[in-house]
Formats: sequence, C-alpha cells, structure tokens
Amino acid sequence: MWDLGLLASEFRSKSKGFFILTNSRALPPNEARMLVSEILRNVSQAADMTGKKFEVVLRGDYTLRGHFLEEVESYIDTIGSPDVWILAPFFGPGVRYTIDDVQYVGDRNTLVPAAKTPFAKDRTFGYRSSNPREWIREKAGSRFSSKDILSITLEDIRLGGVSTIEQKLLLVPKGGILIVNAVQSEDILMFSLALLEVRKKHKLRFAYRTGASFVSSRLGIPEK
Repeated sequence: MWDLGLLASEFRSKSKGFFILTNSRALPPNEARMLVSEILRNVSQAADMTGKKFEVVLRGDYTLRGHFLEEVESYIDTIGSPDVWILAPFFGPGVRYTIDDVQYVGDRNTLVPAAKTPFAKDRTFGYRSSNPREWIREKAGSRFSSKDILSITLEDIRLGGVSTIEQKLLLVPKGGILIVNAVQSEDILMFSLALLEVRKKHKLRFAYRTGASFVSSRLGIPEK
C-alpha cells in the first residue's frame, strides 16, 4: 500500500490526494512509530521523484484514542517540524464535537465529554481529560508546553472569519499546536479556507492530526 512505485504513481495522477490505510492503532507503540516513519519516508521520496509537494494528515480517532506522540514524533524525525500542527478531531456524522476546548461524544440526544465515555477507559489509549489542551500534555509530556498550544474558538471561526483565523495561526509558536473547535461542517470548511489563504500568503507548512471531516473539507470532498 505504501510501495514507492505505487506512491509515485499516485503523485503523478490528477487526484487531489490519496489515503494510506495502516490500522496503526492495533500495533504496539514502537511498531506504530516504525510503521509511520517508513510510510513517511516513502511518501517523501516519492514526492521528490515526481517533483511534487505534499502535506500529511494523520487521521486520528474522534474519541482521542491512538498513538498521538508516536505519530507526531515520527513525522518530526522523518520530515521535520512543521510551522504549526493542526488538531481537529471534529466528525459531524458521528456527533463528535469540539466546543470550548472540550471534545464531546454524541449519546442519543446528549453530548458527553469524551473522558466520561467508555472510550477513555481503553486499556491501551485511556485518558483523563476531555480538554484537548490537557489531553496533549497528558499524552505528549514535555514534547509540548502549555505555551505551545492554542485554540481557535467557534466565535473566531463564525464571527471573525478568515482574518481572525489567520491571526490565530500566526500566534502559534513554531512547531506548536492549534486546536480547532467545530460543531458543523461549515466550521471546518471556513477554517480550511482560511488555512489555504494563510499557507499561500505566509508560506507556512502545516501538519495535521484530524478526523475525517477535516480531510473532506481540505480536499473539497462533500461529506456524506
């Protein structure tokens, strides 16, 4: 699936992007780290072979489970630190919302903070906090300080629009993380639009750990 020739073929195609399915969450941490590093090395080499630029979206779990630190460090060790990491776990169809820096999981007609759901008791990926800021510190330890982590609110997106999102992106320290709050696909679409503007205007390089909704908006694919 991540054969160098196949990856080069994907880069030569006219597609907006491509997906690599790994099921890395089923692997032990060290194996997941090695797998992601191998894939990223091949992707980078295939891009060089074809003269193409690329961005990497590490598609994460909407309930905050997964090898977060291993994936981030694999990216940094293989490709280098991006200007900004984007963390956007929102997934509209699954009722996984991020509101006021709290990740919620839909339960019938209610929203439950993720840390209060059975997902947080996962034997491998359990966690204590529903707040992505605290979750990052919990999972990544000293890799990121509290000053490295900022967030973009629903008000920033809906009232401030592109200009406010741009300001927030530029405030993130080099290699830091911006958390995206969202409850509707329109929130993610607006953020993605601003992201493209900022990337073009300021020549910034972004890396992402997100849910499927961000991937759809970034590639311009209607979400079903």
